[in-house]
Amino acid sequence: MTKKIKPGDFAAIVARDVKRYQSAAISALYDEAVKIINKSIPITPLDAGDLRRSAFVTKPYDSGANQIEVELGYGGFASKYALAVHEMGIKPKKEINWKEPGTGAKYLEKPFNTATKGQAKRLQANAMKKFLSGFTAIVSQANSEPR
Repeated sequence: MTKKIKPGDFAAIVARDVKRYQSAAISALYDEAVKIINKSIPITPLDAGDLRRSAFVTKPYDSGANQIEVELGYGGFASKYALAVHEMGIKPKKEINWKEPGTGAKYLEKPFNTATKGQAKRLQANAMKKFLSGFTAIVSQANSEPR
């Protein structure tokens, strides 16, 4: 079955679809950031749990020059501590006995670097999936702002 579109309606349909695809792409970027932070949490050193609880992903925002950004990380109230632990044992090289096996320094950098492999294709595929499914909005996670 074919659908005829009036010439005057075509531009409006294209403009609507461009806006919907942009929203889907922004949501895909947010999804990617959430996946990275979720992979980092189990390898983040655990003492009292404050560092893990300080994990955040911001809602996407327009940073100007037609660029959308999402911030992810650890910090807020624990930002200096988060940075110190992230870099612990790197320089000067010294062995640290982490309390929780599998945790340690570079707990955010490692999953971030791993995520760069194939990231553009994943973002494109996720955005297209959202677009074709009729996606309309980002659903925010609970801890979306740095504390």
